[in-house]
Amino acid sequence: MAQKYKFYVPTDPGFAGNRPIASYINPLNDGWGAGMAHDLGGRLVQLTFRPIAPFEQYSSAYYTATNSGTGASIAHGATGLVFTTPSDGTFNLNLQSLPTFTPALGTPACFGMGIEVAVSDIAGVGFSFGFGNAQALPSTTEYTDFLGFRKTVAAATVTGKARGDSGTIATSATLSTLVNAAFVKLSMVCGYDATGNAYGAFTNDDGTTVNQTDFTAAQLAQVTRILTTPPTMYANLAAVGLTSTNPTVTIKNHYAFIDTRTF
Repeated sequence: MAQKYKFYVPTDPGFAGNRPIASYINPLNDGWGAGMAHDLGGRLVQLTFRPIAPFEQYSSAYYTATNSGTGASIAHGATGLVFTTPSDGTFNLNLQSLPTFTPALGTPACFGMGIEVAVSDIAGVGFSFGFGNAQALPSTTEYTDFLGFRKTVAAATVTGKARGDSGTIATSATLSTLVNAAFVKLSMVCGYDATGNAYGAFTNDDGTTVNQTDFTAAQLAQVTRILTTPPTMYANLAAVGLTSTNPTVTIKNHYAFIDTRTF
């Protein structure tokens, strides 16, 4: 049977990459608020991307930043990483990790990501968080391969997306409905085994309830399609905003990993 995992965004300041991060799908509350899940057997995962948190600043040594908006910026503040724009301009920003991963048929891979995020203006901002092929501005040019979360401009809802080898983008049911300036924790773990059998689940935590949504059959098919023409994959954080709304996207915590070892 395919493995499943649950991943939680840490809220404890002792994090800083010192805790293992993958576990079976059963929720775990270990006193960390959102709860940082434990690794199977206490084993650290294979490839972790640079975390972002109030105590872990964004750095150009780990991410390539693309900024096409007039006066827009990506900066680290007291709360975390902030994407912002002045009221007289739009923004279209993206952080793409320098570390990369290339899938290969016959080699299992587990993709995991967690993010704690808030937007200042639901009607004026959209975002895309996850794993994708090289794409400087994904809100302008869609990924050929993508696994992650999306919020479109004007929509209050967040959904999960999966696409492989330029196939039809498969969308989940609504995972979370945002409220202005309120943080929500989103997490995803998905992947495939050595023969290409896919698995995956999304989790959202709005501070009151925690819900899990398994990948649909169409999404699992797109996960497998990634192996058709395996791309180089990056961890990505992208946001887009509208003129005159002065919106911001604040990322309090972000962590991503890829593991190709079997359990």
